[in-house]
Amino acid sequence: MRDVTKEPLSSIVLGVENAAQLFAKFSAEGNEELESLRTSIISPEEQKQARIWSITEAAKLIGRHPNSLRMNQDVRQKDARGAWVYSLDDINYFREKYGTRYKRPTGSQAAILAVSNFKGGVAKTTTTVHLAQKAAIDGLRVLVVDLDPQASTTFNLGPLIPDMELGPDDIINNAMTKDPQLIKSVICDSYFPGIRLVPSNLHLQSLEFLYTDRENEDRLGVPAERLSRALEVVREDYDIILLDCGPNMGAASLNAMAACNAVLIPIPPSTYDHASFVMLSTTLTSLFASLEKSLDYLRIVITKHPGNKGSALVENRIRKLYGEYVLNNVVSMTAEIEKASAEMSSVYDQVKGKNNRRQYQRAIDIIDAVNNEIIDDLKLLWNRQAEAVKGVE
Repeated sequence: MRDVTKEPLSSIVLGVENAAQLFAKFSAEGNEELESLRTSIISPEEQKQARIWSITEAAKLIGRHPNSLRMNQDVRQKDARGAWVYSLDDINYFREKYGTRYKRPTGSQAAILAVSNFKGGVAKTTTTVHLAQKAAIDGLRVLVVDLDPQASTTFNLGPLIPDMELGPDDIINNAMTKDPQLIKSVICDSYFPGIRLVPSNLHLQSLEFLYTDRENEDRLGVPAERLSRALEVVREDYDIILLDCGPNMGAASLNAMAACNAVLIPIPPSTYDHASFVMLSTTLTSLFASLEKSLDYLRIVITKHPGNKGSALVENRIRKLYGEYVLNNVVSMTAEIEKASAEMSSVYDQVKGKNNRRQYQRAIDIIDAVNNEIIDDLKLLWNRQAEAVKGVE
């Protein structure tokens, strides 16, 4: 039997005698490439670093004049040019000091927001990561739960190579099959201040048969409510819990739909992507009926908009069909957004330079407009929840 791992790929594409050897080759070479990518992302540091802000940017986020920061020597550092710079932790320190950090109203609950779509390639991970980072920049406490075994969000926010550096006990499985309290042991810090992460990897696929065990059902309750029980253990520690769902309705996504009180659905303006959303809607119809489910918040976000005539026509059809459930702002395709996604990063991590200042600002404006719309909606929801609690009291 020939060793396909030593042959040029062009000589064996018409048949594979030893598929295991071939995929072992793919795995080894792929992991080597991912390790190289991770090294290039974090270089020259030993781990991925969040960006820092200039004194002017920091003062704007804090809500104070830059002179207030210049006179305060509690927290500050200089960059290579000798200018004062501030991390997001520094910014939140001053927000607490000056009383300008947003506090979710007493009586409101953390939003558990599922980012879902059946179809891959709709910018689900990009949507999740950018919303998480914008919420953290605004001073909110964020937990991201990666429920996709492909684990792109885990790689992005780590950066970890999920199937090399994480085992089955490092993801959500045990919290859903053994004890909800175990979610505490798998929550880890992301590289981005204000965001914590429940990571994922391919072991998440074993959840399909693990969580339906009859013994577990008798002890832990019905399978579809396992994630909900785990999230309730930590819900009060956060303002937003983002559930990044896989492109299917497997065990993890089913649990996400049962646990969430908010849903965000990314849809690129193409006929195929719209058709996928219609299929998702058909599935959710029967699922939510069986769960007797209500939602506090539901929005469709149009992503990857190329700005051409055909996509504009599809966007108009989507808006006509779904009306107020479609966010006013869209995520247009730009070189900066695509570059950040390709580098497992985000536009919030990119720092504007002399040569790309205009492109950078356009990307920030696009992403900010969408995320601000969502966050403003959630703040309105929290205010209503708080008022409802006061009314009962």
